[in-house]
Amino acid sequence: MFAKLLKYEFKSVGKWYLALYALVLAIAIVVGFWLRSNVIRAETSEISNAEATLLGFVMFAFAAILITIGISTLFLIVNRFRHNIYGRQGYLTMTLPVSAHHLILSKLVSALLWSLLAAIIAILSLLVAFSISGIDEFFGAYTFVTELTDIPSILQYGFAQFVSTVHSILLIYFSISIGQLFKDYRTLMAFIAYFSISSIVGIISSLFYLSELETLYGSSLSILPNPILTFLSILLAFGYYFGTHYIMSKKLNLQ
Repeated sequence: MFAKLLKYEFKSVGKWYLALYALVLAIAIVVGFWLRSNVIRAETSEISNAEATLLGFVMFAFAAILITIGISTLFLIVNRFRHNIYGRQGYLTMTLPVSAHHLILSKLVSALLWSLLAAIIAILSLLVAFSISGIDEFFGAYTFVTELTDIPSILQYGFAQFVSTVHSILLIYFSISIGQLFKDYRTLMAFIAYFSISSIVGIISSLFYLSELETLYGSSLSILPNPILTFLSILLAFGYYFGTHYIMSKKLNLQ
């Protein structure tokens, strides 16, 4: 049944998002060739102000499209959980012969995969555009990746990013679940719950980083994730998960 739930998650929105990702890659190719033509022309002749303005607008539009990928993925994560569990569709969803664990995990796995795919498409689009353009300085600007050249560092960074993504998704689910406990203004209460929890966690993380900076004063600060904060994110993620499960199982209040 878990596999069927997961299949339904992708089937319901897969075509639209895959079409969006294909469009972004196509635009990246067009932008790359346009940049390349302008770079070649700039070596032999001066580009007019109108062309420079148009090029700037295209680059801005391309950046906006990449941002749209992130926003649309966030909307997908929020909308699928809120409507399928606590909206009108919840009356059908909660009658399925599956546990709350299966429902949460199917939403979480699909959200993780869509987030990963969105990140890959965004990075791939940038690489395609700037590789075609021949602007080598784009890659040279990111000198911080020199710390991620060995396998242990790559695994550590990848694991921390995975934990951070799971933590963020489960926080969204938990906040939505808190919001549905109220009779009115559920969306508003979910926002308040999300930003309240995020602010508290952010303050704790900031205090930890300040303490770490004082300890490392005078030495270089690594970009690699701190294992203590990663462990804290894991603990919080478990708390969000079981908090969501408890509300779905014991405090369900459908619209």
